Amino acid sequence: NISAQSTKMQLVKPTGGEIDGSAVLVQPGAFALDTEVTIEKGTAAEGSTTILNSDESDSLSLTSAEAAGNPIIVETSDGQDPVKPLTLSLPFDGAALFLDAEDFATLLILYKYKDKENEGSFKLGVISRDKIEIKDGALHFETLKLGIYQAIQTPRVVNRVIEEVS
Repeated sequence: NISAQSTKMQLVKPTGGEIDGSAVLVQPGAFALDTEVTIEKGTAAEGSTTILNSDESDSLSLTSAEAAGNPIIVETSDGQDPVKPLTLSLPFDGAALFLDAEDFATLLILYKYKDKENEGSFKLGVISRDKIEIKDGALHFETLKLGIYQAIQTPRVVNRVIEEVS
């Protein structure tokens, strides 16, 4: 359980399995009300999102991306979103994926979450490489949304991204 009144960082981890190494770090005041945060293995987020490079004519679609880790689902028991960013960690083993330092430049985090403004819709997008830290066998990044997250690798470096409603 996450206490909304806690003055300390709170850590949520799954209990073993394929997503062992995943974590959510909750900063003090991140949630308005006490809640339970869960991390589970998910299924790949699908959609028609286009990932843009610096030149829109040089765009990539998600169909050209490859999974670079298992998808996870991060949720709260009451559906509330955080009011301050959470730090998510996804397990990552570049050597097992045969990635070298050059390949790390093509890593992104794909996400999908419920669009609360358009009932029944989802938002799909990517977190760009410059917002991802690779450290201690994991990819770390901040987010204000809860949903599905997965590391992906694109064939080329991506400089600009967009988010779509699906």
